[in-house]
Amino acid sequence: MGANGRDGGRGATYLLVPPNYDGPLLPNALVYEQETNHGWVALRPIMAGGATKENLAKATALTKQIKIYPLSKAAAPPEMKFVDLYGKLLEMTSKMDGTIYREIHEMIDQEVALDRDLSMMGLLARIGP
Repeated sequence: MGANGRDGGRGATYLLVPPNYDGPLLPNALVYEQETNHGWVALRPIMAGGATKENLAKATALTKQIKIYPLSKAAAPPEMKFVDLYGKLLEMTSKMDGTIYREIHEMIDQEVALDRDLSMMGLLARIGP
């Protein structure tokens, strides 16, 4: 995305689809086929000139133009909710107790086993539910 992306910095509709997807697409969307069934995207605006007060305001305004929603809701996209985490603690690591094994098992059950990952998937499959 952005100046070096397929949209050349002009903005575009991006469509992420699961492996082997053959359903409807959005007109003029830039389509990317994921390697997995579930994915996530991390976006951050980078403004020329650094983190000035004006650039932070521009970055915030740009960020609030982003809309992320399921393809099934393309005709009537839901309103986006933005959460400002500045100055707040955000813990995004799994708890390192017995529940991590259940989480790993759920991911294995829901995802495509890529050829490059088969040996590791075999080891992880032994964990069980």
